Amino acid sequence: MKLSLISVTAAMLLVACASSQLAHEPADLIAPGSSISALSDLGWKISPPVSAADATVKDQLSPASASSSNGQSWESFVAKLAPGHELRPVRNNAGVGYAIFRGGALVDLYLVTVF
Repeated sequence: MKLSLISVTAAMLLVACASSQLAHEPADLIAPGSSISALSDLGWKISPPVSAADATVKDQLSPASASSSNGQSWESFVAKLAPGHELRPVRNNAGVGYAIFRGGALVDLYLVTVF
């Protein structure tokens, strides 16, 4: 009886962990194409749009500055900005950085700091 009580308790803990916010996939695996509202629901903090020039100055980024998550250069990242795109500061379960959104959906992510 004691063993089955331990088994039930362990199973309940596994279910609780699997359904918690911490169990969500890393941001870079679930994010592409996701809407701002869906990402916010997952705990992302998404700020209003900024210019690439303001972001460059704020975080002291050079064209060759590499993303902490995937090594993409800042120059390559901002080159993806097109008319109608928004560059927004973001914070998620992977780190802090910038995201490009098109029509409210995530296009690309550049992390300055990885957790």
